[in-house]
Amino acid sequence: MTDVSLNAATRANLLDLQRNAQLRLQTTNRFASGRRVNRVVDDPVRFSQSSALSNRIGDLLSLKQGTGQALSATEAALKGVDAIEGLTQQLRGLAGAARSATGQQRQTIAQQFNVVRSQIDALAADVTYGGISLLGNPADTLRTRVGNVSGGDITVAGQASDTSALGIGSATATYNNFATEADINAALTATDNAVTTLRSSASRFGSSVASLNIAENFNQSLSATLQAGQDKLVNTDLNQEAANLLSINIRDQLGQQGLRIAQRSDTAISQLLSGING
Repeated sequence: MTDVSLNAATRANLLDLQRNAQLRLQTTNRFASGRRVNRVVDDPVRFSQSSALSNRIGDLLSLKQGTGQALSATEAALKGVDAIEGLTQQLRGLAGAARSATGQQRQTIAQQFNVVRSQIDALAADVTYGGISLLGNPADTLRTRVGNVSGGDITVAGQASDTSALGIGSATATYNNFATEADINAALTATDNAVTTLRSSASRFGSSVASLNIAENFNQSLSATLQAGQDKLVNTDLNQEAANLLSINIRDQLGQQGLRIAQRSDTAISQLLSGING
């Protein structure tokens, strides 16, 4: 069987059509995926840069998640302190009311005092988030890594906020059922000191909430900036790819026209040679 022989013009046009088909497939894939760099062979430099950015973004989002959890734990503690201060103010009001009460009434007030006091202990124990207790006795310390490169962290020191830690004694055992003015004054002094301690705790927790908020927002913003940079490296420029596709189609048409011309030329030469031989 004789091999088919192609002249140089025909062979060149066929090669151009094959290249155009490959380029069209590449452009179509870029349109479909929205990315012009999907594999290392597409662009080794851009692929490497994109991978590095992707890893950094993943690290930042992981830090953001941890920061968000720490923020929630600290906000829970802040709300707990506010609630405990409200109960402590109730204790102060009860102790103050004992001044103008009769002996029997003071015993009733003492019982109410102890009930509210037990509510403070229960609340301090209940304010936990993710196993972290910033108000329990003993209180936990929450350390959260917020720096991706620096390794910096934010530490939230807990504050034990039950009645024992706050120095609020029992109305019965400590303040003698408010039997005397000295007993009442002792209770008032204890509740005043407790309120001062709680407000100091609220201030510290509030400062930590602000710091964690800033860290969380920064990591979110930075990851968005890095994502935009990664997109510029690997995403498809639709205008450019559309222009490429138009150029491919034009080259395809020219190649097909050239192939037809070459074939006609071969046919004319064959006919001419046949006529001479005949």
